[in-house]
Amino acid sequence: PESAIDRILDAVSSALKVEADPLAADIMTVALGEATRGSAGLRGRAMLRLTDAMGRRLQTLRKEASIDPAWSRTLLRSLDVARQAMLEQGGAGAIDKEFAKRAAVFSGQVFVFANDWVAKGMRSEETELSRAVAAAEGLAVIAHGAASGQRVPEKGLQRIFDSSVAAGKAGEFTAAIQSWVGADGLLLKSPYSAPASEFAPAK
Repeated sequence: PESAIDRILDAVSSALKVEADPLAADIMTVALGEATRGSAGLRGRAMLRLTDAMGRRLQTLRKEASIDPAWSRTLLRSLDVARQAMLEQGGAGAIDKEFAKRAAVFSGQVFVFANDWVAKGMRSEETELSRAVAAAEGLAVIAHGAASGQRVPEKGLQRIFDSSVAAGKAGEFTAAIQSWVGADGLLLKSPYSAPASEFAPAK
């Protein structure tokens, strides 16, 4: 029964929020993505839990002085799973707006995580974070259209991120993501109304 599966989804997403091993988190991400393919309702709920759990995990990771580069692969996986689910919903004409809103906010959390990464002087060559930035921008654009009915163009954030990494300075990328996560950014406005603390610089 779906109620039993929901309990399993709750257990997996709760574990994902605090999982310290990026490989284990990657496996959980795959599980949330694959286990619900047969039910649109369950899949939507699973994706809502996935984007929320990974967003919460990112908030914790941003406070850590050292980050395992393997987290970039897990991030990329979760973004790809969420994007595929969003496209499936769009194709079926059954967009879950709560999932769309959460997916957009998750994308914004990926942007600020990547910004922290550059600010700390870490190198993207060792990670898949550059690709995750591109995936996050693609998901943000799709999710924003689904949640608000408004279209926004992509800025090419992956290119800007790579340029900032090469320069060893976050400034250009920081400026580029402000339209999403800045004080007047889309994600701080309706229909998201995300708290500014979601995107505040890491301390």
